Amino acid sequence: MSPVNATPRQTIVTLDLEGVLVPEIWIEFSRRTGIAELAAKVSSHKHIKLHLNSTIAQTSGAPGRFSVDIAQESGATVTEEVGALIQATGFTPYDMMQLPELGAGKSPNVVDQLGLEKLVKAANGAAVKRPSDGGEVKSVVFIQCAGQRDEAMESGGRHLPYCSGHCCATSIKQAMYFKDANPDIDTMVMYTDLRVPGTGEDFYRSAQRKGVTFTKGAVSGVESAGDDVHEAASAEVSVGVRPRIVLTAVAPKPLVQGRYVRYTVQVRPRHPGAPVWLARRIADGWEPFKRFRLNGESRRTVRVAAAKPGQLVVRAEMAADADHLAWHSRLWRVKVFSKRNPYGVPSRYPHLILVDLSQYKLYYHERGNVVRVFKCVLGRPGLPTPRGRFRIYAKDPRMSGPYGPHRMRYLGLFAIHGTNEPWLLDRFPRNYSHGCTRLSNADIAWLYKRVPVGTPVWNVP
Repeated sequence: MSPVNATPRQTIVTLDLEGVLVPEIWIEFSRRTGIAELAAKVSSHKHIKLHLNSTIAQTSGAPGRFSVDIAQESGATVTEEVGALIQATGFTPYDMMQLPELGAGKSPNVVDQLGLEKLVKAANGAAVKRPSDGGEVKSVVFIQCAGQRDEAMESGGRHLPYCSGHCCATSIKQAMYFKDANPDIDTMVMYTDLRVPGTGEDFYRSAQRKGVTFTKGAVSGVESAGDDVHEAASAEVSVGVRPRIVLTAVAPKPLVQGRYVRYTVQVRPRHPGAPVWLARRIADGWEPFKRFRLNGESRRTVRVAAAKPGQLVVRAEMAADADHLAWHSRLWRVKVFSKRNPYGVPSRYPHLILVDLSQYKLYYHERGNVVRVFKCVLGRPGLPTPRGRFRIYAKDPRMSGPYGPHRMRYLGLFAIHGTNEPWLLDRFPRNYSHGCTRLSNADIAWLYKRVPVGTPVWNVP
């Protein structure tokens, strides 16, 4: 906990309360916005039936054919048939005097959002004045969630258990009053969680660009700390800081079930010896699968075998401590393949040949499962084996010399065939051909018998 102080005669604090325009403010706004004229037009419109001092008692039906029971002040009930319902219920203000710990009732410079609207209206486009002495406001702090989101409410808590829904956007609007009038005014919004969904996010970003500072923290008190004449506001704030957790991972491609992934986690600011864990996404949340402690450099590298086939989504997590909030890294995603189908070949193919150009291996599949794996020689530099997906369009049963006993063509003269240089298959890398895929003569004889014309050939990097 650390105090945030401001010099005397400069600061005004506004509390983000559950609120609504009170009658005197509503009257002032109606004069300025033409509400009275609009109300007169509505009441005199021939296609609008106006029920005053009434309450909706019950609704039934469906869109386009609702039946609405309206309870009137006289006690009678009227039923109307309507096509659509628009709910605009309004709400009641929360009494800021319930928050003396935040300075309510103790300092005239602590106001709620409604009070601030009065000050802004009184300024009429000029500088907003402090209620205490009429001086210009030089700094302003907005305390969000005042009197709201009290989790202990249902068990005897003092304040409202829910979020009012509008206060974040209202405070952002009011913060920009000050920045638009004078960019040098120090303007800060202290929030528990900032809730501005949808286009409200753009509104929030525009306030940031104008210089409004947003700080996450829970304000526990606002106290006077001025001189003999003037009072200044100070707030004691508990600010939670999120650590920066970086997760990097190195995995073989493709990642097959049982093969190892090397994960490296680094945390800033440094947390030597802090417990960290890796968690994978499951259907209903996150499941830790590897726990460890950071070293003296606040990092650690661990190796973990890939588990069951499917999409693997991993993040690094760290618990809260005295200095930082609990937080996690960005997500790392990879697909884990079955040992029987390391490249995810669909089972709809009766036969498929997959050549891994980086491993110099040919995988023969039937119905999505690997039947056999062969070492192969591939194209030399300058004459590489083509990448892509092809189909065998011709089979040559009687070959000789560099082609071995058989040849299967899939792209022009590019083919899979035997060899008259079998010793090359024991080297690595095996990039010696003119672009064709060479197998041992025994292997091409076995494969030639099983692969019909039209079999897919996938040459993958």
